[in-house]
Amino acid sequence: MGKKNKKTKENISNLPSKDGNYNLFNRKEEIVYTGQGNIKDRISAHSNDPDMPFTSYSYNLEPSARKRNEIEEKRIKRYKPPLNKQKK
Repeated sequence: MGKKNKKTKENISNLPSKDGNYNLFNRKEEIVYTGQGNIKDRISAHSNDPDMPFTSYSYNLEPSARKRNEIEEKRIKRYKPPLNKQKK
């Protein structure tokens, strides 16, 4: 499915309530976290978590749970996001 351009935290209310993968970025444009699930729910939850500092995000929609898991694992291995401690 289509990849979305990076957005700032102010755009969260306009996110789709569909499943996919997402990346959270810091001010230096580095991925600090990558995840999967309901895009709107997950990014909204992270925006309210003081231990999850990010300034922007990107996402892609992916209905297949198996494919979402594969994408997430590849991104963790490639980018080594510092906040994905539980999956290292």
